[in-house]
Amino acid sequence: FDGIGYNIKVKYYNDTEKIETIDMFLFGRHIAGTIIDYADFEEKDISDNIKEDSIIIENNKIKNEELLDNFIENANNKQPAILELNIITDEKLSSIRLEYVPGKNYENVNEIRKKLERMKEDIKAKQLSEYTKAIYNIDMVKGFVDFGAMANPMYRVLIAEQLKIMFDLVPDNEALNFIGEGHKKDATEFLNYPKHCLLNTPEAEFIEEFKPFLELPNTRIYRKNSINGMLNEEVRKDLEDMKNLKEIIFMGVCEDLCVMDFARTCARYLDEINRKVNMFVVANTVDTFDAPNHNREEWKKIARMVMEQAGITYVENYEELKEREKVLKLTK
Repeated sequence: FDGIGYNIKVKYYNDTEKIETIDMFLFGRHIAGTIIDYADFEEKDISDNIKEDSIIIENNKIKNEELLDNFIENANNKQPAILELNIITDEKLSSIRLEYVPGKNYENVNEIRKKLERMKEDIKAKQLSEYTKAIYNIDMVKGFVDFGAMANPMYRVLIAEQLKIMFDLVPDNEALNFIGEGHKKDATEFLNYPKHCLLNTPEAEFIEEFKPFLELPNTRIYRKNSINGMLNEEVRKDLEDMKNLKEIIFMGVCEDLCVMDFARTCARYLDEINRKVNMFVVANTVDTFDAPNHNREEWKKIARMVMEQAGITYVENYEELKEREKVLKLTK
C-alpha cells in the first residue's frame, strides 16, 4: 500500500493468509516486524462496517493517528497492545490487525548497558592465547536489519537470543567477535546484489542493541567486502593466535550466505592449522530471507546440511547449547 505520507509492505506466509512480516511507515512513524507477535489481514467491500476505534486512512489522510502512538508506546513498554488499521482505496477496504504480546520483545540499549555496568568488575581484557570460547556474530548491521535495499526487519526476532548468549560470555572474559559488511564503493559484489552497507555509512553500523558490547575489552570488530568474512586476513590471524580455543558459536545473517560461508571456511581453516575446536550454530540466532528464486525454508535446510557436514553442530536454542557444553565439558 502506497500513498502520500504512508507506505506499508506486507509479506504473507506461503500457505496461509497470515502476515509473516510487516514494514509500515505511517505519517512520520515507523513500525517493523520487531514488535508484532500476531498479525492478520483481509480485504473487504467498502460497504462493510469500519470500527471507529481504528486507524483509518482515506484520500491520503489519517484518522485516529493517536492510536498508533498508543500502540508503539505500549509495545515499547512491554504492555499488551492491539492496533487495527483500515485503508480505503478504489472502493475497497483493506484491514490489518496487529497484536503485541509482552515477553517477546527484545531489550533496549539502556537495559543492556545497565546489565553490563553491573558486570564491570568481572570484565578484564585477555590476550588472544587465553580465550577458550569465541562468538562470531555475523552481519547484524543496520543495512541488513533496519533499513536499506537489503534490510529484513524480521531479523530483529533473533536479537533476544543473541543477547542472551553474548551476555553469557562477558563474565568469563571470552572473545566476542563482530563481523560486519563494509563495502567499497566499487565492490564487485554489487554486480550480483543491490548496493548496500558501504563502509563508513549508517547501513554498515551494527544495530543499536549491540553498541554496548562493541565497547568491551574482549570485543573485536572485523569488516568484509564480500560475503565471506573469513577472507579477512586479520580474522584468520587472530583465530590462529587463539591457541587454547575450545569452542566457537556462530550467529547472525544470512544463514545460507554470510553465516554459512564464514562457518564452513572457519572449519576448513581450523583443519589447515590442525586445531580441534567444538563449533556450534544456535538455530534461533540465524535466519535468511524469502525472495524470487530464493525460498527461505529451502535455503535454511541447505545451510544447515552444509554446515553440519563441515563438522558444525546445530542446537535449537541457548538452553540446548548449555546442555551440549556440559556433556562436552566445555563449561567452567
